[in-house]
Amino acid sequence: MIDLFYKLTLSFAVVSMLSFIWFSYGKNRMVFSVSTITSIFTFLFLSIVLLSLKISHGLAILTIEGTRYLILSWVILLIYYVAQYHYKIRLLGSIIVPIASMLIIMSTFSAEHTPRIPIQFSNLSTVSHVALVFIGLALLFLSFAASLLYFIKLNALKKHHASVLDGRLPSLPVIEKMTESAFNGGYPIFTLGLILGILYAGTMLKAGWFYDAKIIWGLINWMIYSILFFLKHINVLKNQTFAKGIILLFIFISASFTFSKHDMFKLAYEKNTVPVELKEIPND
Repeated sequence: MIDLFYKLTLSFAVVSMLSFIWFSYGKNRMVFSVSTITSIFTFLFLSIVLLSLKISHGLAILTIEGTRYLILSWVILLIYYVAQYHYKIRLLGSIIVPIASMLIIMSTFSAEHTPRIPIQFSNLSTVSHVALVFIGLALLFLSFAASLLYFIKLNALKKHHASVLDGRLPSLPVIEKMTESAFNGGYPIFTLGLILGILYAGTMLKAGWFYDAKIIWGLINWMIYSILFFLKHINVLKNQTFAKGIILLFIFISASFTFSKHDMFKLAYEKNTVPVELKEIPND
């Protein structure tokens, strides 16, 4: 049953991604409606998949690389719907939805390598860490999308003409507000999630946990995020430089999130608890 809903999620994600890309090339309400409806079905089926995995495997699903892609995709779509409701920028979906869809597609390449990890999770520490980090990332991705729209609008204004894309965008101050709001909201959330993750790792993992690839890259990403955040707040960065910095940070975080993995086999152990084995996702 999980496999069926996963295939439906993947199918609707691909259709939604292609529809939004098509929509970006022309102002077509019908295409936008199809894109939105298919993205909603993607979200609903993805919710069923994640709920089923949670019931089957408990919090251990958070260690499965493929499932982490699905969770992040779910959070990104949720943040997108909230932003779309507030700002009503249709072109936003042409950037955000393909990102979420690509994460779902990427999960298909990771699901076959489901690990068995002898580690027990605390509801509060684990859920809070993952939830906060993913919400922070989703808000950063939203600010990335807004930054791209910012340059589209800025380019049209400089050339004194309205392009096909520019005609569907709000004023520059509105885009700047969305960019800053998403970025400023994501930073403290991501920071708190990272702190909880480090506290958990220091408590539950043996010596050497600090050298785990995801922990190192997470700290590097946070440092870059922090530099951008504080330079913006002391008015050192102009809006264009700030938008470029967000785009570069998005690229860096996406690469590190995709290519770095937890080496939990070597790091996981429990001090006074019985190990819990993670079951594999059924393929039938």
